[in-house]
Amino acid sequence: IHRNARSARRLVQLFKAADYLELTELAQLVSSMAHNLTSRYPPLACAVYDEADLDTKVSQDSLMMIQCRPYVTLPPDRATEGGIDCLSPSKLVSIFVDKDVKASELFLFEMLQKWLELYEHSDGLCVAKECASHLFLEDIEPQDLLSIVKDSGFCSDKCITDAITTQALRASQNHIWTLSSRGRPNIERILVEGAGSANANGIYYQIHGLANGDLYSKREVVCGQQHVYTLSISLVEGDVTECRIFCSQLLTHKSIRMLAKNRATRDRSFQPLLQITKIDLQSVLEEGSMVSHVPSSFSSTCKEPSKYTNLQLSDG
Repeated sequence: IHRNARSARRLVQLFKAADYLELTELAQLVSSMAHNLTSRYPPLACAVYDEADLDTKVSQDSLMMIQCRPYVTLPPDRATEGGIDCLSPSKLVSIFVDKDVKASELFLFEMLQKWLELYEHSDGLCVAKECASHLFLEDIEPQDLLSIVKDSGFCSDKCITDAITTQALRASQNHIWTLSSRGRPNIERILVEGAGSANANGIYYQIHGLANGDLYSKREVVCGQQHVYTLSISLVEGDVTECRIFCSQLLTHKSIRMLAKNRATRDRSFQPLLQITKIDLQSVLEEGSMVSHVPSSFSSTCKEPSKYTNLQLSDG
């Protein structure tokens, strides 16, 4: 299998044929191959999603990849010929309608601009305007609204003015400037961008009770991420907040079995790394569902969550 969008589409076509002919084992094999391909080369997830029929296994896997890892799946990639420019208008709209895509509104807007630049048909601007209508403009900084968004022509002046008005009202009510992001609103989360590595960018969800400060983790193992990214936030002196992102490679099942076998002799500080893939709070927060780029602001706006939390863990 070649590492490009054309081969990815052919793989999906083979899956369709196997599924139509009810060749279950072949369909499962091809689905697994497509998953492995997009895990190693994330931009190809767009090609797979575009070629696949909705509600099929390959479509769901590739959509999950785009939802969880938009910062590595959506940017156009010359090496693989993958990225957002692989999406047809209908599939593109479905991505912008989807509230589970874990990215900032400005990033999605910039990806929309990239798509239009590479789209070769005359209806491109109409498609871009439809996609832009599903963006939460009030979660884009005012200076970006008045420059990047306004200059594109995707949104009317009224939409931009209304977004800025909403921001002002929200700031006056909450007494703090906040920008929300997509993702689960009942769990405190932080959006990280510009981390120096596209793999480190994305939404980090809070993990309760695992550190002296605040600890956040990305949940991407289920969609091919081979490393655990953890964000640690702690107060060092006075009002100074220290933020660090840690990247750790996942251990294989074989490695974990070996560690368990040698438990008596190994260093106790060397523990297998588990990635949290799902968090369910027993009670939903009633207030403060807005996310802030300043984590310490949550302490004054959020009620305390339930004492008990259900976690799903994966060792990759």
